Amino acid sequence: MADKDQGLALNELLLAGDSLALPKLYDVYGENIINVLRADFSDLAQRDESLLFEAVNEAFIGYNKNPHTFDRSKNTLKNFLIMAAKRDLVNIIARNKNYQEKIKLPKDVEIEEKFRNRSQKSEYSPDEEIVLRESLQAIEIELRKYFLVDKDLELAKMIIRGEKNTEVFAVVLEIERLEKNEQQTEVKRHKDRIKKVLERNQIELKLKKLLQ
Repeated sequence: MADKDQGLALNELLLAGDSLALPKLYDVYGENIINVLRADFSDLAQRDESLLFEAVNEAFIGYNKNPHTFDRSKNTLKNFLIMAAKRDLVNIIARNKNYQEKIKLPKDVEIEEKFRNRSQKSEYSPDEEIVLRESLQAIEIELRKYFLVDKDLELAKMIIRGEKNTEVFAVVLEIERLEKNEQQTEVKRHKDRIKKVLERNQIELKLKKLLQ
C-alpha cells in the first residue's frame, strides 16, 4: 500500500474511533519518525535520545485526540506527523531548558510501597479489590500519556514497582538470548531512558496523588 493511501486509511480509523488505530499508527510510522528526528537533531539525540521518543509520543497522542487536524489535501500523514513531532520536540526542549534538579525515583518510599503492597496483597475484601483495580487503571491511564509503546509502558510500571532483576526486564525487551553483560547494557540503556521521562514530567508526584 502506498504511503499516502496507508496514511489515509489510518486517518479514517482514527476518525472512526478505532481503539487499535493508535498502535497501528506507531507501528507504521513511529521508528521512521524517530530516525528523522535523530538525523535532524543529531546533537540532541546523542545527549538525550529519550526526548525524541517523548516528542513522537506527544505528536501521536495529540493527533489521536484531534485527527481532524490532518488535512489530506495539503500533506501526507507521515509528513504531518514529522512536522508535529518536530514542533513538540522544540517545545519539550524549551520546557526543560531550565530543568535543574531531577527528581529521584523512589526506592523504599511511599509510591513504591503503596503500589507493591496493593499489587501483592494476597487477600482482599470486595471493596479493596475495586479500589485496587481502579488505582491500577488510573496508573495505566496516566502512564499511557507519556509511553505510547507497550514495552515502554511495561518498563515504566516495573521501575515504579521497584523491580531490580535484569532478567525480568530482558524478557519484556525480548533480549533473553543475549549474553548477560549485553543484557545488562541494553536494560540499563532502556531504564535510563524511561527514568528520564518519569523524572522530567514529575510522574512520581502525579502517581502519589492517584494512590492517596
